[in-house]
Order: sequence, then C-alpha cells, then structure tokens
Amino acid sequence: MKNRQTTILYVLLCCACLFSCQRDNTTKLLELAEAQIWENPDSTLQILEQISSPEKLKGKEQADYALLLTQAKYRYNILAPSDSLINITIDYYKKKG
Repeated sequence: MKNRQTTILYVLLCCACLFSCQRDNTTKLLELAEAQIWENPDSTLQILEQISSPEKLKGKEQADYALLLTQAKYRYNILAPSDSLINITIDYYKKKG
C-alpha cells in the first residue's frame, strides 16, 4: 500500500514538473519570436509553430502569441482571412488598460 501511494505521488510530481516546464518554454519561445519579428519574420513563424497547443494559451501568452503571429504573417506577406486573431490581443490589452 505504501509503495502504491509513493508511486502515485511520484507520478503527480512528474506531471506537475512537466506542465510547469511547458509554460516556461512557451514564454521563452514567445520572447525569442519577439526578438526576431522585424529582422526574420520567417524565423518567427517557425518559432511560433513550436508552441504546442496554442489554442490552450491564456492571458498575456495568448495575446502575445496572437500579436506575434499576426505581425509575422503580415511581414511575410501572408494575408489574414479575418481580424479575429488580432482581436484577441486588442481585447486582452483593453481589459488590462
């Protein structure tokens, strides 16, 4: 019984570490993409593609992702089919003031 509890605790601890590392990785990727946006929009697109499940991003990360993706596509001459992506950023920063 004690080994089972220890195993479950170990698995939960590993899962928590993996999820926290993923969040840090996303932040680092967004920072790297932002640094590349004006000189290398194609590199920015490649960096943003490395973010797993961008639809699950929340708050500032979601707003920054939407802004960077919109900017990179614009700089790379890819026309957006609608303005819904940039509206995510606008709505977030309107709420934040």
